[in-house]
Amino acid sequence: MAKFLPDATYVIRWKQGLGHTSRVFGALIIPVVILAMVGVLLLLEGRAESARTQSALVVEAQLRVGHLHATLLEQIARGTLPYVPGADPEVATQQADATASIDSLDPGPVTTDYAEYRRVAVHVWELRQTAHYAQAVHRGALQLAPAFDAVQRDLNAARVSLGERAETDELWREYGSILTLILGGLFLVLMFRRVERARRRLIASEVKETAVRGSERRFESLMSESSDLVTVLDRDGRVTFQSSSIERMLGWTVEDVVGHNIRDFLDPGDADNVFAVLEQAGLSPDSQRSVDFRMRRSDGGMLSVEAVVIGRYDDPDIAGCLLNIRDQSERLILEEALRHQAFHDPLTALPNRALFEDRLAHAFDRTARRGHSLCLLLADLDDFKDINDTYGHALGDAVLIEVAERLRRAVRAEDTIARLGGDEFAVLIEEMKSEHDGSRAAQRIIEALADPVVVGDVEVFAHASIGIALGSAAGGGRETTGQLTGQLLIDADLAMYEAKRQGRRGFQFYSSSMQEGIKERMAMRSDIERGLSRGEFLLHYQPIVSIETGTVVGAEALVRWQHPDRGLVPPMEFIPLAEQTGLIIDIGHWVLAEACREAAGWGLGTGGSAPYVSVNVSGSQLQQPGFVQEVRDVLSETGFPPARLVLEVTESALIQDSEGNVLKLEQLRETDIRLAIDDFGTGYSSLSYLRQFNLDILKIDKSFIDALGRDSKGSALVAAMVAMGTSLSMEVVAEGIEDSGQLEDLRTLHCDLGQGYLFSKPVPAVALRALFAAEMPVAS
Repeated sequence: MAKFLPDATYVIRWKQGLGHTSRVFGALIIPVVILAMVGVLLLLEGRAESARTQSALVVEAQLRVGHLHATLLEQIARGTLPYVPGADPEVATQQADATASIDSLDPGPVTTDYAEYRRVAVHVWELRQTAHYAQAVHRGALQLAPAFDAVQRDLNAARVSLGERAETDELWREYGSILTLILGGLFLVLMFRRVERARRRLIASEVKETAVRGSERRFESLMSESSDLVTVLDRDGRVTFQSSSIERMLGWTVEDVVGHNIRDFLDPGDADNVFAVLEQAGLSPDSQRSVDFRMRRSDGGMLSVEAVVIGRYDDPDIAGCLLNIRDQSERLILEEALRHQAFHDPLTALPNRALFEDRLAHAFDRTARRGHSLCLLLADLDDFKDINDTYGHALGDAVLIEVAERLRRAVRAEDTIARLGGDEFAVLIEEMKSEHDGSRAAQRIIEALADPVVVGDVEVFAHASIGIALGSAAGGGRETTGQLTGQLLIDADLAMYEAKRQGRRGFQFYSSSMQEGIKERMAMRSDIERGLSRGEFLLHYQPIVSIETGTVVGAEALVRWQHPDRGLVPPMEFIPLAEQTGLIIDIGHWVLAEACREAAGWGLGTGGSAPYVSVNVSGSQLQQPGFVQEVRDVLSETGFPPARLVLEVTESALIQDSEGNVLKLEQLRETDIRLAIDDFGTGYSSLSYLRQFNLDILKIDKSFIDALGRDSKGSALVAAMVAMGTSLSMEVVAEGIEDSGQLEDLRTLHCDLGQGYLFSKPVPAVALRALFAAEMPVAS
């Protein structure tokens, strides 16, 4: 209260003025005037203070209802993700706080609307607790959000009304003060002027103090609601400030942490690295550094976090090292899931080609040390394409799953089984005692596949032709492990095709005479070169559709080969060879130029804007020094707008010479070209690359989309990818949409775009124009 009292000089002058006026009006006039003035001012101040108090209660109610609503939305949005312990008490506490704040207000529309909001919130929360996730999300969007908006509107109206009342009381207080001072007469003018100046200074100070307190409350509220930790350390590593969100993340209270050394809360193995970063931050003020480490929770467990460290020792308000700490456990889980996806077949859960080749290379290293030989069996199902064409891919997938299970039972536990792609499987036998081990393993596989596969009412046979190749790195040759691995796969592949040629449902060992197949590939290479020079290649396009509206917004250009003797050759029969021989660079240039030339004449789509064209870029193309200029030249020659061109690059292509690729991609973006990461989740899948490369579009691979509606983990992974792309301001495209159920799930996940057979197969340019005006399927 001391700051509200007048200073000594003012008191002296006030007493002098009082003595002077007492000689004029007498001893009783001044006390009466002063008491009247004070009474009127206190009355008006009380009315204004009452209005401000009511306004503060409304603001408090808004914050608590908003906090409750945010928590409900967060829990609902988690869907099938792991259940958060303590979520029920947290929601109950927040609901009680919000209800208490509403009850403290005067009855009115807000009370009625809040009762409706509370009823809907309870119903949505019960749906969430009983695992009706989709209903909870739907009910939340349909009823909970409008009910919340109604409560907020009522609270805003109450706050405005109270503010207006406070302003009116303030005005009346001003006028009352003036009137009171007039009644005091001219003899109190000097006192009035001094008191008025002091009063205005006090009001200004009070307003400033109120603003500061409000700013502090907002800062504390933001810190408590933030999912990140904000920590300030001194030069010795002691915590001088800690946001209250640490209790939610690690279980510690602010009092547990402040004043203690941060080393007490770090994993011992990470502490030295963290302090090294802190020391660097202290030497370079305002520079940002990132560091990953583990922090100890109050229950003794460890939490993986990522921190951005900024040295702010020269800032008097901080005077320390500022750490913004974020929980990265979910990111690590997602990366691990993507890494598993990158090295395992999503359908059969067997190792895929990448993992199998890695294990084969390590097996060669072991044979070099031990002097052993290894055996590779390559099994390809006979006439599997007929099963897919006759009964559909769903039944074909079921057959592949059953074949994988039978292979597991047919080989030894120490042998490695993999699905290399399509209907091709591989078995690696490391500890081979004789060639008979290979033939016996092949015979067991043939016998395991002899019985029919029954799927529902359908019975089919899944026989296999098997190629066997033997290899060893113990001969002392100069071949690298990679060369040995590649050659053994080629040898087994040649033997497998020989087994098919010999009548199928059998096996063959590799022999050097099978190298004749290499001549066929050489002939294919010559045909590709002649096809490029003779104009035998053409483009088909698969439309890319808005999931929300069904509008065709673009199309992906896909190359086809119209061979004069073999007819229309699909890309899988010539693209791998083109990539191996380097011809993919010439093919890629032709595809880019032809796609831009044809797309320039598409005109406007049903959405009122010209559709874009998406062109795939191989890793070999991206590595070319003049690739950026090549793209610019094509755009200049065809007159195609850069903003309508999307270049798709796979993850594996991006991580090759990543620094050089970052520069090239930035140069392309400077010309308004958009960039997409294709087949996301099937390559390296490190989320750090999404931050390193400035990309516009994320395309989720078909293998993930196939899991929607069938596998809860697969659906959760797709949801995480969509959310991740959206949070990085990337447009998300789902590839391989084949049924309306997948479309509905993607719409629920707020995926932007999609392509697949549900909309259209790849079609020639003439047929594509008709699709621009067609009505595409839209989720209900």
